[in-house]
Amino acid sequence: MGCFKMKYIFSVFATVFLFACSSTNVFNYDYSSDQYDISYVKANLEFLASDQLEGRETASDAEKVASRFIVTELEKYGLKPFGDSGTFFQNINFVSRILRQDSKIVIFNEDSSAFHLNIGEDFLTQANRNFDSTTTGRTAELVFASYGIAAREYEYDDYQDVDVNGKIVIVLSGEPFSEKEDFFNGTRPSAYSHTLSKIITAQNKGAIGILMIPSEEMRSYWGMMKNFSMNESISVSDISDGNIKIPSGLISIEGLNKIFADEKKSFEQIEKLIKENEIPAAFELKKQASIILRAKENQKPGRNVVAILPGINPSLQEQYVTIGAHYDHVGIIDGQIYNGADDNGSGTVSVLECARILSDVKANQRPIVFLFYTGEEKGLLGSEFFVDNSKIIDSVLVNINIDMTGRNGLDSIHCIGSDRVSKKFHDIIAKVNDETVQYILDYSLSDTRLFMQSDQYSFSKKNIPVVFFFDNMNNDLHKPSDDVEKINFGKICKTAHLSANIALEIANMSNKIK
Repeated sequence: MGCFKMKYIFSVFATVFLFACSSTNVFNYDYSSDQYDISYVKANLEFLASDQLEGRETASDAEKVASRFIVTELEKYGLKPFGDSGTFFQNINFVSRILRQDSKIVIFNEDSSAFHLNIGEDFLTQANRNFDSTTTGRTAELVFASYGIAAREYEYDDYQDVDVNGKIVIVLSGEPFSEKEDFFNGTRPSAYSHTLSKIITAQNKGAIGILMIPSEEMRSYWGMMKNFSMNESISVSDISDGNIKIPSGLISIEGLNKIFADEKKSFEQIEKLIKENEIPAAFELKKQASIILRAKENQKPGRNVVAILPGINPSLQEQYVTIGAHYDHVGIIDGQIYNGADDNGSGTVSVLECARILSDVKANQRPIVFLFYTGEEKGLLGSEFFVDNSKIIDSVLVNINIDMTGRNGLDSIHCIGSDRVSKKFHDIIAKVNDETVQYILDYSLSDTRLFMQSDQYSFSKKNIPVVFFFDNMNNDLHKPSDDVEKINFGKICKTAHLSANIALEIANMSNKIK
């Protein structure tokens, strides 16, 4: 029945007892033997990750086909619409931007000669980054500002010896390395290493532009990043990345060697200091620069899918448990379809399975909301829109996020962020796991930047307890080879089993989770 062989006897007495003791683990399933149930999940994924869906690009016609398919499945289970105007859809007005080929960075030498850095070759940026007439195209002095971090709690400020007001800063990606846990989280990246944090800091210091030096890891992905830079970018309405107004760019090594030639330090010298775990000091360059970004814009409608399974206790209908997954992927790049079977077709069908079995059981005291987000691949746009615009957000108890759960071993899953907001939620997840699927829960990625790269992050910013289940598949990530043939359907079922039980546990607690 559904993705599980369920052994349960529900009566009025049993349901009341279930609520009183908060013991809700009622699903038992053999993940390798029930081929009929796995075939059901497989059929859903084979459609969502088929060439017919053209990679489910955000706000595309193909993504709308995917959203209608999801709604059809939810209607089969008897779930209720919980979107706009009594529908299953929460509509979003997107702005599509494509960078024009005449976008460039002009570098002016001290003798007034100049050279260009061309978009897509010498530098990369995102069209959905805001840039307005007060910043783009202005010529300004260049300043190297080391890591571009100002962190009072660590008594660290790369800007303390340089004035960047009205200037363009060049900063290193990442943050200073340290094995001391009380300094930038030691060996684990802190929030200060995030690109957006650096852009906001530079803007707050008065800079009118920021150029980033890619890490060695980022350089290995230059080709993939180039594709994303030059393809269509999507943002919500005319707002992107909060209040960011200054242009930004990621500079190639060839471009950096030209920029730092005949300066106080060459790029080679800066690289040497980094490899020796030294922090290069900030300094002013003799050169000036002008970042010229131009883009074509179009309006595009998109939508989240939102459904609700009402609770059976009338007094608890204003307390919501949420389970979600993004259903978009990256579409077609250079003529190749990126089907996104694992990313995130697997999470999408896993949430559908949660909806199916929980609607069959109907044992949840509190309502459970099922969310299918658009725009995750464009920067968590769908989940951010839901969090910022949903009338229920202040009444959401937890968010369970399933993003890539169909690859790698059947015995373990990465459990990310479960202790960020609520230690009690973390403990509940561990308990439910022990009582049901008995995954080896891998917490090793919980403190990395991965936490900020999937949809539960949008909820955590509202101080809502969250968890992110993830398989850590890398070989086919954002490649045309992420196809159904490589999917472990038993793992999808197993993750759905765990997530459904966690949702039911929270929905049936005698008191709200703290």
